[in-house]
Amino acid sequence: MFTLCFFTSPISFLLSTAIVIAVPDEKLELMLVVLRTRGYNLFGNALTTSDLYFDLLARTPLTFFITTESSLFVLDMTSSASVYITAICYHIVSLQLSLTDLRNLTFGSILPTLLSIHKI
Repeated sequence: MFTLCFFTSPISFLLSTAIVIAVPDEKLELMLVVLRTRGYNLFGNALTTSDLYFDLLARTPLTFFITTESSLFVLDMTSSASVYITAICYHIVSLQLSLTDLRNLTFGSILPTLLSIHKI
């Protein structure tokens, strides 16, 4: 199961959450469709054009914190591919969190990202 969280900027408000349920490959594909439908193409493109896509198929549950296209564009233009993918991994949490779960997080809560040494 995946949860998508859309932000207007890297540090901003939670706008919406979509929970997608299906078979592993289908749910990731559906999540990518939801991203693109809402105008978040760069995050989805980063997942599909890197080895990260196949890594994600082996990991569930996950919550994706999606940042703005403009933030990802700047990062893409100013950073190497490895830095870009690392930033994407920093926005993926190895837990399935509903909107209620996210709202109930207390100050100082720590969430495990796909980067083992970085937590949010």
